[in-house]
Amino acid sequence: GCGTSLTEIEPRTFSFNSPHGACSECTGLGYKLEVNPDLVISNNALSLSEGAITPWSRGGPSSSWYVSLLESISSAHGFSAKIPVKDLPQESLDLILYGNGTKKVTIRHRTHRGRTYSWDTNFEGVIPNLERRYKNTESDHTRQEIERYMAARPCRACGGARLRPEALAVKVCGLGIMEVCAKNVGHALNWVREIDPDIPFEGPRKTLSVREKTIGNQILKEIEGRLEFLKNIGLDYVTLGRTARTLSGGEAQRVRLATQIGSGLTGVLYVCDEPTVGLHPHDDHLLIGTLTNLRDMGNTVVVVEHDEAMMRSADFIADLGPGAGEHGGNVVATGTVDDIMDCPESLTGQYLSGRKVVPL
Repeated sequence: GCGTSLTEIEPRTFSFNSPHGACSECTGLGYKLEVNPDLVISNNALSLSEGAITPWSRGGPSSSWYVSLLESISSAHGFSAKIPVKDLPQESLDLILYGNGTKKVTIRHRTHRGRTYSWDTNFEGVIPNLERRYKNTESDHTRQEIERYMAARPCRACGGARLRPEALAVKVCGLGIMEVCAKNVGHALNWVREIDPDIPFEGPRKTLSVREKTIGNQILKEIEGRLEFLKNIGLDYVTLGRTARTLSGGEAQRVRLATQIGSGLTGVLYVCDEPTVGLHPHDDHLLIGTLTNLRDMGNTVVVVEHDEAMMRSADFIADLGPGAGEHGGNVVATGTVDDIMDCPESLTGQYLSGRKVVPL
């Protein structure tokens, strides 16, 4: 065997928000903050003595101590601290950035009062120094200073997948959970139907066995239902692995709407602020159908919207105006879409009826 043991598989095994499922290296983030050499040496035309090591040249009173350190290291290893960093051999640059291991070097430092000190020590390197201080410091200021020289890199342990190797090793019909999450809603829905042996499918496919289908039947129904909701509100193009902060305001609202439909609640007042933002006009009918379903389940849906298709589908419209911002704030017309179109004072009604048009 591979020598890896796997405890009983549970839902939390596949959650990067749980220590049972999260990658131990990046704690489920999928990336790690690492010191970036390009940020440490932002200007390679400077020499080490002139402050090429940016975080050490910003150190205030300790900057002169760091210069003495770098000059001592360069002297001990036979290269100059006075020439531009870009002219240094890569070997010397690596020594400065990553240290000299356990080899002892004599460091000489002259204070501003003229006293000279010398001592023998090994040189840990700029990057290990910053990483150690970042890890050990209790000062938020120090941590923020060091973060200036760090960049988010995909975690080497999980490759950005955020889960433990044991969780990533679990496959369903050849695919792991992160491979399924890399699909968009539409493709994921097709895959769920493709692996179901009871659903007719054209072409070759991998399906669950009869036993596996019996075990996972309820889960398959839940997943298919939720993906269907997302598809029905025009989100079939969104990949399942997208983080919430990358969604537009309209997309985020429609995701929340999909979860509400799935909950089956009644007697709820829903207030949506322009849920059509980011939705192609061709898919308006999907969102309108979803809102209509919410209404038909016994809920009230209030929508702030400028979309024509949405207004024409509304049971009741309150037109606020006559202008925008400080030029509005009055109820100009209320009623059905026909009532709004019949109101001569309503600017919205004039455009809906065709009495006014936007010149193209």
